[in-house]
Amino acid sequence: MPVDTLSLRARVAALIPAVIGCLATVGLGSVCEAAIRVPSDQPTIQAGLDAATPGDTVLVASGVYTGIGNRNLDFGGKNLRLVSAAGAAVTILDGEMVDARAIHFRRGESFGTLVEGFTFRNFRPLLATGTPDGGGILIEPGCHPLVQYCTFTGNVTAGGRGGGMCAAGGSVQHCLFTGNGSGGGTTAGHGGGVFMQGATFFGCTIRENWASDFEGMEGAGGGVAIPGGNLTQCTIIGNRAAIGGGVFSHCPFVSLYLTNCTIAGNFARVSGGGIATTCDDVADLVMDRCLVWGNGACGVPDMLLDGADMTALILCSLVDPASVGGAGTPDYNATCVFTDPHFCDPEECAGLPPFSDGYGLAADSPARPGNNVCGQLIGASSATCALAGVGGSAGPAGIGTPALDRPVPNPAAARVTFGISSGIQVGSRVEIQVFDVAGRFVRTLFDASGGAGLVGGSLTWDLRDQAGALVPKGVYFVHLRSDNRHESRPVVVAH
Repeated sequence: MPVDTLSLRARVAALIPAVIGCLATVGLGSVCEAAIRVPSDQPTIQAGLDAATPGDTVLVASGVYTGIGNRNLDFGGKNLRLVSAAGAAVTILDGEMVDARAIHFRRGESFGTLVEGFTFRNFRPLLATGTPDGGGILIEPGCHPLVQYCTFTGNVTAGGRGGGMCAAGGSVQHCLFTGNGSGGGTTAGHGGGVFMQGATFFGCTIRENWASDFEGMEGAGGGVAIPGGNLTQCTIIGNRAAIGGGVFSHCPFVSLYLTNCTIAGNFARVSGGGIATTCDDVADLVMDRCLVWGNGACGVPDMLLDGADMTALILCSLVDPASVGGAGTPDYNATCVFTDPHFCDPEECAGLPPFSDGYGLAADSPARPGNNVCGQLIGASSATCALAGVGGSAGPAGIGTPALDRPVPNPAAARVTFGISSGIQVGSRVEIQVFDVAGRFVRTLFDASGGAGLVGGSLTWDLRDQAGALVPKGVYFVHLRSDNRHESRPVVVAH
């Protein structure tokens, strides 16, 4: 979801007088909280954090912050407030795809620590950071910061967990995770958008992230990988992985609580399009007022409960019981809804990523409070539309349908090549285009009717845009669309 810039500015405006001036008031303590401005008081964000004392605010002006001093940020165990002056849309930390992450919480920072109003993009931790986990932010056990109104985009963990964030504690509110990825190092991806264990997420949007395979090992949790934690009022759409396109939860324990979440339009190549839980021990999944529908690929269950001792308690939720698989036991209460939610404009089950916000609810949606037995909203959002785009799901792609093989090399520095595993049906129109993580058009690589030149073989992108200029470092999607197939492959550009 986008950052509420106006409300953020109002909060900052209210904050500044309180933290800059020490009011001459009887009874006021001797410690006066201060505001340290970047770059006017200190040249870099890390310099601001170093100069601050517990309780201070580091106030960052709008701009794009790169280089040493603006990455691998360390609060040093101090409870500080790191706040942007104008919001995430115009206050950007760019990792430039070097070996770095944005912020590492590892020294016991607690509930008095705040990060608010930043975009974290193009971070790719490898060796210099000590661990590849947490592309944008890594929160280690024992740390409990509050992160809110932030955007995480184009961050990648190669051989680590949590492309956007890896959180073993803390609270994350009203943040957007889009176009982040996990995988490509020495193991399969795990938590393309987020890896969380013991953290709490509220009001976040997690969309169009991915977890990739590696040498026969399957990527899991395109949106979220979570041994245990809480997701409330979160929208999880358009993510992809081999297992658990939207959410993947696994042993050694599963203790997953989902409340008022929408999980739709995600893709799993193997199992669990929306949610996959894998555990042979006793494990619990609780879903309360959640909407899980229309995940893919076509024919892959929306929910996989993989473990004979596993129980999923499903309360006042909208699910398709025919699309719940595995040896576990779904326990539906009497208020559950088992009919089409009437999304406004859902993507076909093969559409990846959706580049669409068509998951609002029609006026007659059974997920709306007045249309179900619960009398409550089911899912994360009450956004509405005039008519529901309800129709049959697209069937599996037929023989002769084009398919993009994995990109080689990835990351790419000069060019990237995709194998085309088959031709297309006669007369079908095919487009292969490049988009950035925000869904903006970058370049058309192939556009033809009847499939001329696309009967097997390969396709190469030279990392240039439609005007012939080299694209900046970051994450891009190469998207194939034909009459009966939609498919995307993420590419990391690291010149």
